[in-house]
Amino acid sequence: MTNDALDAEAAKQSRTFADIAFLTSAASRLRELEGALAFAEAELARSRAWSAGRAADIVTLGAALGAALSQVEAQDADDRCSEAEGMSHTLEELEAIARGATQGPWSELHNTSGPLGVVALREPLDASKRVCWLEMPGEHSNAKHISTFDPPTCLSLLARVRELEGALKPWQANTPTGLEAAVAEFKAALPGWWYSVCECQMSCDASCAPTIDSPHIALVEHGNPFDSGFHADLKQPSSLAAALRDVMEQALAALSTEEEAS
Repeated sequence: MTNDALDAEAAKQSRTFADIAFLTSAASRLRELEGALAFAEAELARSRAWSAGRAADIVTLGAALGAALSQVEAQDADDRCSEAEGMSHTLEELEAIARGATQGPWSELHNTSGPLGVVALREPLDASKRVCWLEMPGEHSNAKHISTFDPPTCLSLLARVRELEGALKPWQANTPTGLEAAVAEFKAALPGWWYSVCECQMSCDASCAPTIDSPHIALVEHGNPFDSGFHADLKQPSSLAAALRDVMEQALAALSTEEEAS
């Protein structure tokens, strides 16, 4: 074999060895990648199992919270029913009972050696004037309760209840209060402005501000009244019409100030 042939054969074998080394390295790298893939799949499976467990825990916790909430709501409803059932007398009946009792003020008669009395006069504390007698020695809290809620105190509380009920009647009656007329006035005075009104047992409320269709939209700047709006919170007894007119007057006054400034 000539030298050229020997050189060609040596080069061929060299390439073969190089190819074998490359394939060996590639096979080793492939095994590494397969191991990493198996590890990743195991971690993913473990993560899914953990997530499924947590999801089950969340479902269980949600069910428990729902049951607890239902129990609390049921107990609250029972308490409200009990309170309503406990109010077995009308205001008129309670007033008649208070007026028919020995008038006060009442005070406790402390007797450390025996029962306690509740007398109808503060001074002097005379046991002969007692209006009731507690047969259990040491019943200071009961005596305090009875003497505190004497007839004059009860009558004052009943009067306050009637006052509050009277304040609620205009709102509960829902009688016409000229709201449509107030709306017409508002639209004529402030065209393109939005407004809202609402009411509850405590107040009548209204708000307003210019919209993009209003000629006053240019006055809107961040944080100024034309941006945040004009608001009214009128205590009952009041009306939605009065609340709407209130914010309208606020807006017109602000517009007047702007015109004077310009």
